[in-house]
Amino acid sequence: CRPRSYRGMVLPAAAALLILCKMQPLSWTPRALGYRQRSLQRQRGALLARGASAVAKRGTLCLTNNVSVGHFLRPVYVPEENIVLCLGDWTGSVTGLDPFTGEESFSATNVGLDSIHSVAYAPDKRLMLCGSGWTGNISVFDPSTGQPRFAVDAGVGEYVRSAYAAKAGLGVVAGGGTKGRAAVVDLESGEVKYEMDPGIGAIWSLTYMPDSGNVLCGATWTRPEKTGKVVSLDPTTGEAVFSLDPEVGRYVCAAAVPEQNLVVCGGDHGMVAGLDSQTGETRFKTNATVGEVWDLQHVPDMGLILCIGGWSGLVSGLDPVSGDVQYSVNSTLGKIYSSAYSPELGLVFFGNDKGLVAGMEPVTGEVRFVMDAGIHDPGPIDPIKSNPWKNELWGLAYVHIAGLVYCGGNTNFTMRALTV
Repeated sequence: CRPRSYRGMVLPAAAALLILCKMQPLSWTPRALGYRQRSLQRQRGALLARGASAVAKRGTLCLTNNVSVGHFLRPVYVPEENIVLCLGDWTGSVTGLDPFTGEESFSATNVGLDSIHSVAYAPDKRLMLCGSGWTGNISVFDPSTGQPRFAVDAGVGEYVRSAYAAKAGLGVVAGGGTKGRAAVVDLESGEVKYEMDPGIGAIWSLTYMPDSGNVLCGATWTRPEKTGKVVSLDPTTGEAVFSLDPEVGRYVCAAAVPEQNLVVCGGDHGMVAGLDSQTGETRFKTNATVGEVWDLQHVPDMGLILCIGGWSGLVSGLDPVSGDVQYSVNSTLGKIYSSAYSPELGLVFFGNDKGLVAGMEPVTGEVRFVMDAGIHDPGPIDPIKSNPWKNELWGLAYVHIAGLVYCGGNTNFTMRALTV
């Protein structure tokens, strides 16, 4: 291996890895013990992290930082800003991390909400839209600093879902609680341009469809039938383009397939339906063979939809043209809490409730590896007073340039990062 230098000394690659891990210790309660976590200089840290990820054993737990945004946190990588955001579901605060070193760019900055339940990034505006869990409030903040631009009550009710309609350049938000209303928002001024009732009850998901420019609202369930309906909303007018029952069950999730003018919907009946994204016409309906469908991942470069069963831990690969199931496999994880696709690696990552992360080859369904991001032994001094530690991974973010997958969720305040 090529030698690496540190403070004027030439070190082998293994020593560089050891230094990286030692300089990123587990930070139990930042500043509570009277000292700050030691930080690397940005450039030096980047070089060390690249070297470490290149020679480290896959699955090395390099970063385990308390990011001060509460118990329930999710990582979001914003490549335009070269930053990993740690979003606090229960606090409404965000911490920004250098993706190579885990060093904080800014810490626990409140975005104007009491919780961050959902986010949607507008890359052309370089702004982040987020919705609250406890109220109908929404905010927009600068992801490079965490500073809010505005916070308003969009009138949609609690458990706000968020989406960015790129063609219209507008944000769409909807309530997943008692109101179940939707609104269209100007992300620069905060003006609520339209506010409407989609008529399907509480909204579980929002999916932007790039080919039509519209946003699909998927219901939690629609009374009195208690089946999940969908509505396509035109963000430029606030009007419904189509409204129907795809007959996939409740808790409707969806994935857009713009090259086919298609949107695929799934639900708790275990069925998936392919709808024409312009008209809502049903093209196919298929049993996904994974039990309740908790999530759908579009893998565009491989022409697949991944159907992810939450409780079952099963994953199937679906041809979005024919609707045929190509394979159905066991992820080996048990429950799947999160997923993320990496086009650079050609792999999809899954996280579970025990701190495990699996890497799967989406064409064949082969599970290539399983890594452990869990903290299973916090030691004799546990200031958080919750032994055993929680290791539920609700969010994953892969950063290819750093060779790290960031993991967060119900993880006792800590963001973790594994080498890949």
